This record gives sequence, C-alpha cells and structure tokens, in this order.
Amino acid sequence: MMDSHLLPHLFFLIPPFAGGLVLFLLYHRIRGVTASLAALGVVLLQLPGYFVHEFIPTAAGLSDASTSFFLPFSEWGSSLAFLIVIQASATLALLYAWREEAEHPRSANYYAFLLLLTGSLNFTILVNQFLAFIIGWEVILVVSSLLIAHWGKADNCRVIARKYFIFSLAASLCLITALVLIANHTGQQNMLQQVDPATLPEGLLSTITILITIGFFIKLAVFPLHIWLPDAYTAAAMPVTIMLACAMLPLGVYGILRIGNDMLHMLSYGPTQSLFFGAGLLSKLVGAVLAARASEFKRVIAYSSISQAGILLICLGLSSPAGFAAVVFHVLIHAPIKALLFITIGEVIERSRHITVEAAQIPIQTNRIVFAAFCIAAAALSGVPPLAGFSSEWFIANAGFRQQVFWVIAIMLLLSVFTAIYLIRVLMSAFSSQSHHPLPPPNRHNERAIPVMILSAAIIIGQSIFAQPIYQWLVAIWGGD
Repeated sequence: MMDSHLLPHLFFLIPPFAGGLVLFLLYHRIRGVTASLAALGVVLLQLPGYFVHEFIPTAAGLSDASTSFFLPFSEWGSSLAFLIVIQASATLALLYAWREEAEHPRSANYYAFLLLLTGSLNFTILVNQFLAFIIGWEVILVVSSLLIAHWGKADNCRVIARKYFIFSLAASLCLITALVLIANHTGQQNMLQQVDPATLPEGLLSTITILITIGFFIKLAVFPLHIWLPDAYTAAAMPVTIMLACAMLPLGVYGILRIGNDMLHMLSYGPTQSLFFGAGLLSKLVGAVLAARASEFKRVIAYSSISQAGILLICLGLSSPAGFAAVVFHVLIHAPIKALLFITIGEVIERSRHITVEAAQIPIQTNRIVFAAFCIAAAALSGVPPLAGFSSEWFIANAGFRQQVFWVIAIMLLLSVFTAIYLIRVLMSAFSSQSHHPLPPPNRHNERAIPVMILSAAIIIGQSIFAQPIYQWLVAIWGGD
C-alpha cells in the first residue's frame, strides 16, 4: 500500500511525465492547438497537489524524514513556493504556446518535452537524495537543450544550445564533485541531514564551498558566468524562454538554500558572505548597464535577469530569516512579472515583425491590452508601489536594515531607477500614438494572447494584495519574526 505522505508528490510528478509520454507516443495523431491545450490541461492536473495534504494524517512521513527518497510533505517549507513558481510558469508558457501555435505550428513532441521539463523541475524540488537531485538537474539540462536546439527560432540555435549545454554541464560537474566529496567524507546522502562543518577538514570545506558556489552561480547566470543566458533566451521559442527565465533560473536559488544553507550553513561564513555581496553587486550593476544598451527585446529582459540575480545574491549573503524569506518572495513574485514581460514583448515582435528595440513599433490605439499589460509588468519590475515588486524590494531593504547592512537600501533604490530607465526605453520604442513603420495586416489570431496577458496581470495584482501574508509565511519557515 502506498504511503500517504507520497500523495502530494504524485500529483506533481505523474501528470507531467505521463502526459509527456502520451503526447510523445501519439505525436502523429495529436497536433498543433490540440497538443498545446492537452499539455495545458495536464499541467493543471497538478493543482490538487496543493490541497491533498489536508487528507494526510499528521504523523505520516514524519518518522522517515531522514531516510526517505522524496522530501516528506512536513519538510516542504519553502519548496512549496518553488513548486508554485514552476506551476505558474508552465501554465503561462503553455497558454502562450496556444497563441504562438497560430503562427508557428509545433508537433506534439514539442509539448511532450515542455511537460517533461515541468516534471523534471518538480522532481528536482521534491527529492531528498543527492543522486536523485543530480539526476533531476541532468534531465532538465538535456530536455531544455533539445527544446532550444530543435524548436529554437535563431538560425544558429543548435550552436547556442551547445554553448548552453556546456556551461550547464560544467555547473553540474561542480555540484556532483561537491556532493561526492560530502558523501565520501561523511557517508551522508540525504539532503535533510545537516553537515557539521567542524567534522570537515578546513581545506575540504573550502573546496566544497567553492564548487557549490561556482555551480549555482552558473545556474543563476551570475556575472561573469552569465554568457550562456542572453543567447539562450533569444534563440528559444517564447514558451521555452518563459520556462528558462521564470522556472529554471530560480532553481539555482533553491539549490543554494537547500544545500548551501540548510545542509552546510556556508552562508554563515564571513568569506562566503563577502563573496555573495561582491558578486551580487557586480551582477546587479553590469546586468543593468547591459540591459540599457541591449538592442534586442529578449536580451533586455535577459540582462535584467542577471541584474535581478545580483539582488538575490546580496539578500542571500545577509544569511538571516528575513533575508531568506525576502529571496523566496522575490522569486515568487517575479515569475509572473517576467512571464508577462516576455509575453508582451512577444506580441510586439509578432505584430511588428521586428526583434530589435529600435525597429519595432506598434500603435497604442489598436494594441491597448498589450500596452496596458506591459505597463503593469514594467511598473512591478521597477518596484512602483503598491505592486508586488515594490513589496519585494521593501522586504529586501528591511532585511538589510535588520542586519545593519544599510547599503542594501541604497542598492534597492538604484535597482529601481536603473530598471525603470531601460524599461521606459523599451516602452517608448515599442509603443507610439502613431506608428512610423509599416505594419503587417492585422492577424485574427492576435486575440489569443489576451487571456494569458490578463491572467498574468491578475496574478501580479493578487500577489500585491497578499504580499504581507505571503512574506510572513516565508519568514515563519526559517523561524523568524
């Protein structure tokens, strides 16, 4: 008989993997819009996983927390927030795929791989063993590389996919080496058991810390290990880009929290904190400058992601309950914001038939919903109150104030200013009261993007309303007040 504590896990694992297998086997019979809507339906089947724990006995899964293959529900904690990010990102990506299908028909295999990517992300979040964690990362790497290589939009998408694969593989090798060193020295293969730093030789502890830092810095696209990211975002189809930016990139934060902090406590060491502060500042400033200078729409958001990764590192370096809560809150609220930015930019590209900021321009009068959606996403990312982006920056600044790291407050103000500058540039270039460029004839499929833009904007507004309760829930996970 199946252990009851595994029931929530099955809702997040069986639908995407089984649905992907069915689409893959029936790719000759299921095509186009039918395949995209079928994949969307499969993703929505995961929703009961958030509520089924109400039917699980309180004691279920508690006694085997240190030995179970999967993370027991009682230990999910912030993992639930990352599952929500993956679910929301996959839903928005597949909704937009329905719109994209009208212009760029895809085979059922494309949606099978998107479901496999979603399932692999969920699997990596939910496992409790070193080997399974690494396997999850490698499946994510292979599937995402194939999505870029075979369904990308760039002429050199296979070259870009190869570069993406090499960088991600290097990160994985660093993580594998670190975990093998931990397992060999301590005999531990469970991610819930804490490692006492005093039991590790000083040189070995430093080596493990360096390997984990490099591995997750590559995953997060921290400067100067970011060079795979702009090309990957630009080459991938828009639904894949949404998954890369909104679901995969935050997995680096999850890894740092689970392995670097919860298991090794490496964020409590002074040198590690200094490294995170320095790398965070550099990524934040360089990402903002590159975003302001980027000529292609997708690259603007790609470099913006590098800048946002810098803020996450600074906040992780604070090594406090308030800081960790602010990091996860930032990840949680930025997923729909970045998704909406990519969706609206995708609409500008499709309607203007240009990918560069200077060349693309569409009239506001006939694209009011696209314009309004972009304004909401840009304002939220820039930290304009009362949207959730402002709440995120407020919580990060507050975490810095509590730790008496007062320069974090100035950094958050600078981030808002820099973000507003490059997004206003995009806004003024992409939209005008009267287009100065000849536009292609109206496309009857354009209205398909309206539901996903409205849903994304609604999620952003909903997060803004419930920002404080969400943050307090996250603080409580780390025992803060």
